[in-house]
Amino acid sequence: NIVGDYYTSPGGTGDPSRTAVDLDGNLWIANRADHANGGGSVTKIGLVIGGTRCDRYGVEDENGDYLKPPFIYNTCCDRDGDGLIRTSRGYNHQLPWMAPEGAAREPAHLYLADDECICQYERVRAEGTRFLAVDRDNNVWTGSQLDREFDFLDTAADTVTPAFEPELGGYGGLFALYPSPEGLRRVIWSTSNNYGTPTGYVLRYDLDEPAAYDSEALRSYGIGMDRDGNVWVAQHDAGTLRKFYPDGTFDTEDHAGGHGYGPKGVAVRLADNSVWVVKTGRHQGRHYISKLVGGYVQNYPLGGQYAADTEHPTGVAVDRADYVWTTCEGGDTAKRVSATGHVDTIESDAGSGPYSFSNMTGDVTLHSTGAGTWNVIHDSGAFGAPWHLAVWNRENCIAGDEIPELTALTVEIRASDVMTELPSLPYVQVGRAEWIDGDFVEVGNGTWFEGVTGRFLEVRVRFMGTVPGQLPSPETFRTPTLCDLKITSALADMNCDGAVNTFDIDPFVLAMTSETQYAENFPFCNYMNGDVNCDGSVNVFDIDPFVLCLTSGESCCQQ
Repeated sequence: NIVGDYYTSPGGTGDPSRTAVDLDGNLWIANRADHANGGGSVTKIGLVIGGTRCDRYGVEDENGDYLKPPFIYNTCCDRDGDGLIRTSRGYNHQLPWMAPEGAAREPAHLYLADDECICQYERVRAEGTRFLAVDRDNNVWTGSQLDREFDFLDTAADTVTPAFEPELGGYGGLFALYPSPEGLRRVIWSTSNNYGTPTGYVLRYDLDEPAAYDSEALRSYGIGMDRDGNVWVAQHDAGTLRKFYPDGTFDTEDHAGGHGYGPKGVAVRLADNSVWVVKTGRHQGRHYISKLVGGYVQNYPLGGQYAADTEHPTGVAVDRADYVWTTCEGGDTAKRVSATGHVDTIESDAGSGPYSFSNMTGDVTLHSTGAGTWNVIHDSGAFGAPWHLAVWNRENCIAGDEIPELTALTVEIRASDVMTELPSLPYVQVGRAEWIDGDFVEVGNGTWFEGVTGRFLEVRVRFMGTVPGQLPSPETFRTPTLCDLKITSALADMNCDGAVNTFDIDPFVLAMTSETQYAENFPFCNYMNGDVNCDGSVNVFDIDPFVLCLTSGESCCQQ
C-alpha cells in the first residue's frame, strides 16, 4: 500500500537517488540533480501515523488533502498553523512544490511546498549529492562522488557545515560505531563506483582521528554491515563481494553466487546475518537476488531479461518483519523477498523508474548506531497543563536495578495545546541513565522541572544499546529496558490554577470520594494530580503527602 508520493525539491527537478531513515522515522533524500545554483541538496520528509482525512476546514472527506488529529505519531510540520497536516493521500498524488523565480534554490523555498510532510530542505556543498548517513545523535552526513565534499547537518541546530574532503567515496555508504580504549569511534564508510581509477576504491574515514583509509575495489557499489561490524561491498565490474573488517582489512573476495556480472545493492538480514545482493547478471539472461550465509549462496530470480533491462534491480533493504526489499528501476516495480526466496511484486506507474540505494527502511541506521526510539503522545485534556516530574522504574524490569553496562537511555518531552505544533518544538531532556567509567549514573528520575506546559505531551525515549565488537562472544547485543514511565503535571493542583493552595482542598476531597464527580466538576483537570504519593491511585494514603505539600511550600513531587 503506497501511502504517499512527494516531490523532493522546488520544481520537482531534484532527481532523488539516495535515502536514509533517521531515528525518528523521518526520510532523508539526496537530490543528485538539484545543482541549479551550485552544490546539491537534501530533503527531509516526515511521518504521520493515524489521523482522519478531511478538507481544509476539517470536515471529514476521504479524498481530502488534509489530515486532522488525533495522531498516533507525527513528525510532519503544520506550516500554516491551521491545526491540520496537508499531505499526499498516496499513490500518484503529489502536492505541488513550485519552483522559485530564477535559478536559485534555497532552504527558504521550503514554504513553496504544499505538502506539510516535506519538513526540511537544505543546500550542501556536494554537487550530485548521493552519500547519506545518519549517526547516533540523529545528525546527517552527506557527500558526492563528483567533488568528494562531505558535509555535516546538525538536525537540532538546523545548520550545515563542511566536514572533510577525501579523494574517494561519496557514492553510497553508512555510519558506524566501533569500540576502542578511548570510547566509541565514529567511522564513515563509502563506496565510489568509478571505473578503473583509484577513486573507485572504498573509503573508510575515522571522524575521531581524521584519516582516510582506502582499499582497491573494482567499481565499488552497494554496501551493508553485518552483526559483527563487518562491511560488505559489491564490486560491480568484478562480479564479486568483498568483506571489510572494522579496521579496514579485507577478506578474499567472495563470488556473489556464480551469476557473475553486475552485483549492485547490498543489505544484511540481521536475523540470520545473511548478506543479500542484487545482480543484473547476463548469466541465463536473468536478474537475481542472492542470499549469502555461512559460505552458502542461494540465488532467487527476480524476472526480467537483461537485454531488455525490464527489471534492473538496484537498492536493497530489510524491513522490521525481516523481509528483503529491492527497487527495480527498469520494471517500475519493487520486490519483497522472504527469507526462503518467495517474491512479491508491487507495481508502480509505467516509466516511474523507482530507484534506491539502501537504508530505505531504517534498518541500517538502527543497526549501525545501536540506537532505538520509543514515542508516545498523551492528551491530558487540560489546556496549559504544567508538567513537572518524570519517574521511571530504574530502567530494568528483568533483573537488577540498573541498565546493562555499556548502554544508556534518555527521556525527553515537549508539550503544546495544539497537537500539530509538537514537531516544531524542541525536546527538553528531563532524565538520563548511563554508565560512565564503570559507574552507573542516573539523572532526573523523580526530579522537579519547570517550563513545559501544554495539553498534549509528547515523550521520546532514546535507547542506546551496544554496537558490534563491544561484547565478548557469543553475546551480540545489550539494550536498556524501560518498564514504566510516568510524566505528571502539578501534583495536588486539583483545580488546575497552576498553584497548590487551600483552593485545592475541596477538589482533592472530591477526587478521593468520586472520580466521576471530580471529572464532571473539573473536566479540564487531571484526576491523577491527586496521586500525591505516586502509587498509581488516588486514596486516603495521599492525604498526608497532600497536607505536607500544602503546608511546606515545597514541591509535592519531591516528597
